[in-house]
Formats: sequence, structure tokens, C-alpha cells
Amino acid sequence: MALTKKELEVLDILCKNINKNISYEYLKDIVWINKNISDSTVRDVVSRLKKKLDDINIENISNFGYVLKK
Repeated sequence: MALTKKELEVLDILCKNINKNISYEYLKDIVWINKNISDSTVRDVVSRLKKKLDDINIENISNFGYVLKK
């Protein structure tokens, strides 16, 4: 299944930071440079990633962000 540009960018950040907590703010700053987006936009992209790549383990950190577990 094909990934969108934003999905690839988020996945790239998570893969480069395996087992590290990545905040919504960090993802917004890196993926959506100079754009005012909400946390729900980030959640939507990660939700689509989880559905498309069900063999990866992206965990939600409540009120903070995500971590990609090895």
C-alpha cells in the first residue's frame, strides 16, 4: 500500500528514533514546517500509518506523542 508524503516523513522520523518518545510538537515542527496544524492532524497521519503498516509497533503516549517500539 502506498504511503503519502506526510506519512513517509513521520515514519522516517520515528524510524530514526526507535524507542524514543517523539512529541506532537516535534513532528509538527519537522513535518509541517511553518504551518499551524493541530495535534489531531498528526494523530490522523499516524492512524493511517498504523492501518497501512500493521506490522510496525507505533505506540501512543497520552497527551505527548508517539514511540516506535523495536
